[in-house]
Amino acid sequence: MTNPLEDFSLFAKRWLPALIWMGLILFASTDAGSTSNSYHFLKPLLQWINPNIQDPAIYEINIIFRKSIHVLQFAILAILVWRAHRLRNLPPKNRTLRAVTLVFFIAIIFAAGSEGVQYLMKARGASVKDVFLNLSGTVLGLGVVYLAGVFKKRPCDKPLPTA
Repeated sequence: MTNPLEDFSLFAKRWLPALIWMGLILFASTDAGSTSNSYHFLKPLLQWINPNIQDPAIYEINIIFRKSIHVLQFAILAILVWRAHRLRNLPPKNRTLRAVTLVFFIAIIFAAGSEGVQYLMKARGASVKDVFLNLSGTVLGLGVVYLAGVFKKRPCDKPLPTA
């Protein structure tokens, strides 16, 4: 019989970073992550770097910054979900395929969910394009995971050592 406290501890070790990150994604989908808020954050920074910068340039940089954040958020989510799934002691057969499937399933749910939250917010707007940006971030995150595995010279389906 397993100890429920140990089971929860293992679950938390595996999934807590991903769950916290998911919460941050949802928070950023509220009015707190609006274009005007990021603009007010970026404007003084950009004016400090270049005092002659004009508002149209700041607006364009803000848009690029915001779209880059979409990709980055989901790249990090993909890495954290991959990590959580890979820490499970599963048989090596199809482990990589299952991990990739789980990463994409969670990414699709969260991409659509975060846009749904934005649709409900007064200062936000939902966009199907952003869902695809989020999914491209997922692909980027899986690419990072793959490259990390290549550089470690550890095949993706090699069994993890048991503790």
